[in-house]
Amino acid sequence: MSKKQPLKIVFDPAFFEAFEGTQEELDALMGEITGMFEGKSADEIKAMSKPVDWDELDEDEQEQLSRAFHNATNDIKPTLQ
Repeated sequence: MSKKQPLKIVFDPAFFEAFEGTQEELDALMGEITGMFEGKSADEIKAMSKPVDWDELDEDEQEQLSRAFHNATNDIKPTLQ
């Protein structure tokens, strides 16, 4: 049995461009987000998630999600099993 790899949370720097708080507030927000997922399995995270209706998002939200998805998929490297 292989050991379960810990979840790695990576924030796209552009994701917080619109954040208007202090660095301390941003650090606290990132810590809170990270804490939501620490120690959780993929199934647990899936159970916590909810569908997003693309048409209900404003342009900025659509752009942020598109950029985050693009950046995340560009980081995926094919591996041989």
